[in-house]
Amino acid sequence: PGTAGAPGAQGIPGDPGIQGVVGPAGPQGDPGIQGLQGDPGIQGLTGAPGTAGAPGIQGLQGDPGIQGIQGPIGPQGDPGTTGLQGIQGDPGTQGIQGIQGVVGPAGPQGDPGIQGSQGDPGIQGIQGLQGPIGPKGDPGIQGVVGPAGPQGDPGTTGLQGDPGLPGIQGIQGDPGTQGIQGIQGDPGIQGPVGPQGDPGTQGIQGVAGPTGPKGDPGGLAAFGSYFDTSDQPSGGASVQNTMEFNSTDTATAGVSMVSFGGLPTRLTFADAGTYQLDFSAQVVKTSGGTDQIDIWLAKEGVNIPNTNARMLVTANPSDLVISWTQFITVTAGQYIEVYWSSLDGTMALASTPAQITPTRPLTPSTRITATRVS
Repeated sequence: PGTAGAPGAQGIPGDPGIQGVVGPAGPQGDPGIQGLQGDPGIQGLTGAPGTAGAPGIQGLQGDPGIQGIQGPIGPQGDPGTTGLQGIQGDPGTQGIQGIQGVVGPAGPQGDPGIQGSQGDPGIQGIQGLQGPIGPKGDPGIQGVVGPAGPQGDPGTTGLQGDPGLPGIQGIQGDPGTQGIQGIQGDPGIQGPVGPQGDPGTQGIQGVAGPTGPKGDPGGLAAFGSYFDTSDQPSGGASVQNTMEFNSTDTATAGVSMVSFGGLPTRLTFADAGTYQLDFSAQVVKTSGGTDQIDIWLAKEGVNIPNTNARMLVTANPSDLVISWTQFITVTAGQYIEVYWSSLDGTMALASTPAQITPTRPLTPSTRITATRVS
């Protein structure tokens, strides 16, 4: 067989087809004209105020005057018609797509084709004109204010009457356009002041309130009685001793026995006044011979003039009860003390315990009683 021939050369590829031109966009339609705004409705006239009721007699309160009927409010105007919306323009026609080129036989790749030019954008439509604003309606006329009623004479004072029935409320009219404000009238002349009414009847006396708590006892009830159950020796010859009272017989809040230096010696008064003091002491002498004992009063540590009592005690042993009464005047918070002294340092104030055959109670060494008299 013969030799195979050489293969033929590859054909040249054809050029790509030209891209079609994009068509222009259609013009935008004109917007519609805005409608006119409607006129507002006319406001109704304000009704005249009702006549004020005459004031009632004071005491029984008069019925209040009937409230004036409120005038109807004018009808509300119809709203204006909304303007027509502008017609939207038709969209532009889309450009024709270019014809696709015929595919050439395979071969070397040809140069890229030229890109088609972009179509011009469509013209924007003209914006529609805005409609004019409708004219504002005239305000309605305001009703005339009625004259104020005359002031009644004041009535007599007395019991308060039942409240009057409220006046009928007028029917509320439909709202309307506000009218023109009327001219304010001249103020009326003030009437003369009426004569003063007679005084009203005196009211019924109220029920008596409950009885209050019982008060503190009066000053004249203040008293106190105290005694001592121990022996009280002297501190020595010619030494000032203070009587002690270590027990309470009976007492109120106005009189108390207060300790000083740990010893119950100060008869203290909460209230000012004059008090009667009754006091006694059982004196014991353990030495021979005769010696004197002095007993006196002091207020706030200062001797009270003309209160000393002197007694002579004789024999060994000897028990002697000394007692007397004295009136003293004090201010609130002051205290009284009873002092005693003897030249015999063995002199003492003695307490005797309870005895038998027959049974006898204890004998206190000292006793003092205070009672307020004024």
